[in-house]
Amino acid sequence: MSYQDSLKERIKELECLYDISTLLSKSISVTPVLPEVCKRLEKAFQYPDFARAKITLLDQVFGYDEFLNNDLGIKQNIYFQDEIIGFIRVGYVNTGGNPKDFLTEEKKLLNKVAEEIAILYERQERTKNEELLNEIVQRKDRLTFLGEMTAGVAHELNTPLGNILGFSEFIINSSTEKVTIGDAKKIRQSALHAREVVKKLMLFSSDVPQKLTKTNLKLVIEEALDLLSPILKQNQIKAEFTDQSTNAFALIDKVQLTQVLFNLLNNAIQASEKKNKVIIKLNNINGFISILVQDFGKGIPAEVQEKIFDPFFTYNKKGHGNGLGLSVVHGIIKKHKGRIQFSSEVDKGTTFVISIPQK
Repeated sequence: MSYQDSLKERIKELECLYDISTLLSKSISVTPVLPEVCKRLEKAFQYPDFARAKITLLDQVFGYDEFLNNDLGIKQNIYFQDEIIGFIRVGYVNTGGNPKDFLTEEKKLLNKVAEEIAILYERQERTKNEELLNEIVQRKDRLTFLGEMTAGVAHELNTPLGNILGFSEFIINSSTEKVTIGDAKKIRQSALHAREVVKKLMLFSSDVPQKLTKTNLKLVIEEALDLLSPILKQNQIKAEFTDQSTNAFALIDKVQLTQVLFNLLNNAIQASEKKNKVIIKLNNINGFISILVQDFGKGIPAEVQEKIFDPFFTYNKKGHGNGLGLSVVHGIIKKHKGRIQFSSEVDKGTTFVISIPQK
């Protein structure tokens, strides 16, 4: 190759690199631009009419995908955090694209383009992580605000509810008319129901005093399953409990944690078809005791998953529950300085994992 031809090739490669770098720098997502990167890359080689480029990134293929075998053409891996996440391959459709057909500068160009793609991929992943972190922070702020709001509402409701209960009892005890007594009993029942809702609101807002004792969580789970056995039997659901812990003792409020288990297990039962099963696992690792509750039922739709811990939110049918179950669970676990996580897929089931510090 003459000096002039060599210079032309070099200029062509530099122009290609500039075009691709500009294209990638203006992009926020890597995969949509990779087909265009392949097209521009092909033009930079000695025989652009016969050059074919292919980019594979995380099992997705872009560009030309008909090379005869993996030994043909030249190839450059794409790295992210010292791991191979894909590669670029360029070959010729006529010659087969053996490595001897390519210039040293072309191989360097391939290496540089791979680096540029890796940079865009890293930027894309960093943006995703930042968005996820912002969502977590916003959710935490929202739940904190809801906790403060519900605590105020609960306190405001307690006094009028107490008055309603007191006067309804007075009417029941002093009246001689059956209709009046019946109406007063309905008032009392409604007020008692409202007071239970207030108690749950106070649990969500962590405004109920705890009675912490060192307790064996295995026994708490077994007692909860024993109490729920009639419901499990009625719904033809089998509960499989596995104790994988070496030390299941933790400082907890037994009543509150039992309520957590009741809520999670009851949700799992309601979500499951008959003759299905619910899995419960107890474990301890890294200073935490974890309880897993898994069902294989209808799952939670993706569009509502971020709302399931909000008070009064429910995705059940109208009239089934007041939407306080999981918000109460969240409040109790938070008060125990623990955490609750879940994963769910429609028609495949839901898994909740609660973790409590082992003190």
